Amino acid sequence: MAYGVGMREVPLRPIVHVLVCTNARESGAALGPGCGESGENVYDAFKREVDRRAAHRTIWIARARCLGVCPKHGATVVVHPGAKVLADVEPANAVEVLLAAVGRTTREP
Repeated sequence: MAYGVGMREVPLRPIVHVLVCTNARESGAALGPGCGESGENVYDAFKREVDRRAAHRTIWIARARCLGVCPKHGATVVVHPGAKVLADVEPANAVEVLLAAVGRTTREP
């Protein structure tokens, strides 16, 4: 497939890609405070688990702004493959979420 000038396809293919909402809203925002600090803590927990597994090439964790769901606590994450949207994710859930995601793939990291 041809891409625009200066773009190139990179031959990296993660088997799991997790997007973690780290969006913070102003106090009193109509949609709530967002994931903010809770999202950062969840992101850090996912990164620690990927580090522990030395799975940097096969499991990607990325910060995202708004993922469309404002949880009451924790953060919202989207897990690929499958585009699973999970709300109220806490740092302690990182291992469980990754194990479930890896279990849905055909390659183990």
